[in-house]
Amino acid sequence: MKIFTHFDKTIFMIYLTHDFISLLRKEDMSFRVVPVILKPPLSLKDRVVAYTSLDDIQLYALIVHWEYGEKVLITDTVPEDGWESLYMDVCAQRQGEQPNEPGTLFYEVVQYAIDKIGEERRSDSDTPLSDEAEFNDEDFKAIRKILEEHGITPITVCDIGSWDVEYGMLIRIFPEFKF
Repeated sequence: MKIFTHFDKTIFMIYLTHDFISLLRKEDMSFRVVPVILKPPLSLKDRVVAYTSLDDIQLYALIVHWEYGEKVLITDTVPEDGWESLYMDVCAQRQGEQPNEPGTLFYEVVQYAIDKIGEERRSDSDTPLSDEAEFNDEDFKAIRKILEEHGITPITVCDIGSWDVEYGMLIRIFPEFKF
């Protein structure tokens, strides 16, 4: 068993050559398969199972199939950023990276807006948006519009936090507001 962390939560990882659900049945442990469809890098064969440990603790297991059996990541909470992010974080830690830190909603919506603007630019032009240095005033207005569609204004940024977005970008999106 290996131990990792994801947003200050402990994650246990075990490797099995047999299937985890059979192990739960053998131990007569109560469980249910959580109805969640996992996205890449996970596959449709991978599962999330909620179960009660022998100590009456509610746990969740992300069961990832691989060529030698199953990798099982066990936690006591559902990851806020999704099972895929938890899996990628643990994979990165196995390669020597530091655990991910929790991000902000502001960052996630800005990234969503950047991706959306990039897709629009790719379909309209032969020169895709490759980095933030290529943003023009219209791009920042489009980012702001998307943020506002998601209920994010200069006032709410103070509530939801923005520590993971560069200050220069923040003031380009909301130039009238002094953070």
